[in-house]
Amino acid sequence: MQSECPCAKVSRPNKTISRLLGCLVLHRLRLMITEWRWSDIRAMGRAVAREVSECIAAFLAHVRAPGVSPLRVLTAWLSGRKRSMPLHDWLLDEICEAVVTRQVFKAHQRDIVPFIRTVGPSALCTCLSIMQTA
Repeated sequence: MQSECPCAKVSRPNKTISRLLGCLVLHRLRLMITEWRWSDIRAMGRAVAREVSECIAAFLAHVRAPGVSPLRVLTAWLSGRKRSMPLHDWLLDEICEAVVTRQVFKAHQRDIVPFIRTVGPSALCTCLSIMQTA
């Protein structure tokens, strides 16, 4: 398992085009989140490479917008991945720090069960143990 986000090490031959496309994709993702287009978010998360998907998931864990559940956003984004692919430790740590809090769980109770199904019960146990020690 990797200990840090692999996206920081990615180099592309044409950085300008890559950066523009990345901005366009992130803008479209932001619109899909505000419009609650969960199936489109799931399809986008499934379509990108695993490394990119995980890096974006780390950022999505910090989503805070009126009426938007970060649990629901992560559930939609990560639900397209195969069950046989566990979350990397660095991503799990990022999700735990940002999302697994009493405030988020209290505000978004209906999204907890789908979130647990998506990240897996063992990942949630890790998150909860981290939350208790904090």
